[in-house]
Amino acid sequence: MSDIKSVLVDTTFLSALHKKDDTWHKNAKEYYKYFLNEKISLNISVISLAEFFVVADPKDFPQYNIRLIALNYNHSVKASEIAKILFKEQKEKHPEVKRKIIPNDAKIISHMKVDEISHVISSDDHFIKLIEILNSLNNSSYKLIHLQNSLADELRYLFLPERLKGKDFL
Repeated sequence: MSDIKSVLVDTTFLSALHKKDDTWHKNAKEYYKYFLNEKISLNISVISLAEFFVVADPKDFPQYNIRLIALNYNHSVKASEIAKILFKEQKEKHPEVKRKIIPNDAKIISHMKVDEISHVISSDDHFIKLIEILNSLNNSSYKLIHLQNSLADELRYLFLPERLKGKDFL
């Protein structure tokens, strides 16, 4: 993960970090410490932060370590482009995406493009699927870090030769 300069954290990451009984708490804590130690910029959308405040007190937000990104005109333009692509793709080819594509997902993804954030960390399967769809369609290079994978597993994956990545060894 040495190529990571910045990461967009989503609500699932922040919630897992905050709630000790969350399934992914241990992983979130390991990633959080790693990002801070490696001086990787952590970023969050105001949308994800508002979602987090539904389940947590605002005083629990680690505001000194995570940069808050507000939506502006450029984000709005990019979000509309992303939403159009996703709405069309979901309707035509991905009926397995059960929930409606929430425009908020497109807005959150727009931060990556506009603010040049290379990676996103999430455990939200639907959000991850949207990122994968975008990557397959228009050669986007949104890099996913699955919160379900431990930091150790992600680091091990980095050292696999390219020809072995994506192969199932079990």
